[in-house]
Amino acid sequence: LNFINRVTQNSYIFLLDADYECSRKLVKELANFTPSQNVFGYNFKIYNKIYGKVLKENLYPSKILLFKSSKNLFKRFGHKEIIKKKGHVRDFKNYIIHEDKKSLKRWFKNQYFYSVKDSKKLFQIDFSKLTIQNKIRRIPFLMNIVSAIYYTFKLNLLRFGMAGFFYILARQVYETFLSINVFIYFLRRILKLNKI
Repeated sequence: LNFINRVTQNSYIFLLDADYECSRKLVKELANFTPSQNVFGYNFKIYNKIYGKVLKENLYPSKILLFKSSKNLFKRFGHKEIIKKKGHVRDFKNYIIHEDKKSLKRWFKNQYFYSVKDSKKLFQIDFSKLTIQNKIRRIPFLMNIVSAIYYTFKLNLLRFGMAGFFYILARQVYETFLSINVFIYFLRRILKLNKI
């Protein structure tokens, strides 16, 4: 992503993942939109779409996807690239839809790949600087319990039917992979093996 920022000749970049889709209301909002010179970037809510149903809950973190081009804007955290804020940020009213269209086999591989990278990052950052979620993830399998309770009872995702149930299950797969990698890390430390 930093490479794109270096080579682009445009003043602004609108970044869309292959799994993203602009909602109809967002398309209309963008058509009437003029960026402000005093604003660095614009934040978008992102809702998951599963089995044709949009889960209108803040499950997927909102992102700055429209922003002024600049060098070295992104930093890496695990498998993610996070934008560095360089000024004022405003929110768009309407949302982007995220629909994962990968095959089940590829999806499982990706979840494992993400978990390996993310587990390493958990131990490369000082514990005090981690988010509360990532602090919990430092304890193997605790986040499985916490996330299941949070999504089932706090957010009541089962009101979305099978789409909500599938999302809860998908999070359990990722958290399980991550916990296994965290457990392996601790095991290697006990056995005094340097390689993670």
